[in-house]
Amino acid sequence: MVSLVVLVVLLVAVDFGLRFFATQRIGSAVAATFGLAAAPDVSISGFPFVLQAINGEYDTISIRLPDVQLGAVRGVSATADLIGVKIPLADALSGNTAALTAASTQVQLSIPVSAVASAAGLPNLTLAQQTDGSLQATATLTVFGQEFNVGASVEAAVVDSTLQLRSGTLNGIGETLPFEVRQAIGSLMSLDVPLTALPFGVTEAGVLVVAGNLIVNGTTSAISFAGR
Repeated sequence: MVSLVVLVVLLVAVDFGLRFFATQRIGSAVAATFGLAAAPDVSISGFPFVLQAINGEYDTISIRLPDVQLGAVRGVSATADLIGVKIPLADALSGNTAALTAASTQVQLSIPVSAVASAAGLPNLTLAQQTDGSLQATATLTVFGQEFNVGASVEAAVVDSTLQLRSGTLNGIGETLPFEVRQAIGSLMSLDVPLTALPFGVTEAGVLVVAGNLIVNGTTSAISFAGR
């Protein structure tokens, strides 16, 4: 009985050891493949790892990049969950991702609202989600020597690997905006955030605000690292 327990402990230890080794090698390979400054954090779900590795098929491999710059927007956290991954055991252990494929990828970006405000040139910009799910931007602007509290709805969409943030009609917050002020301000914000620096292209996405961060949840089609 004691021997069986010891054997189980050893098998579990070996399983976690191989998993850790594989994640380190895959992380280094992803960094080299996409020219990243540092290796991303990689995790492989499912137990036991050894059985998945022998078959060369994994339910999910998660890759997290904690500090990404997208155009003028800094401090972006990006997580990609690769679903239905296939990579031969030898390649996983050697860190060779050339044969890695995934049926799909779920990508989540966490963008600090402060970084969006800085890139948009509005240091006091705030973004909030309304009860209907829409985004609302507000800021205090000085026009003709007078401060005005203004707000506008914001449309967010991913077009041609770019997150586009566009504000709608301006409204005064607690006050009526004179026509001349509306004309002078024009649009509250118009910001393009390129997503091409990410290892995985985002084809479509939804956007919401959570705890001071703009959260972008997107998906990709099937991917292959071949030729990268």
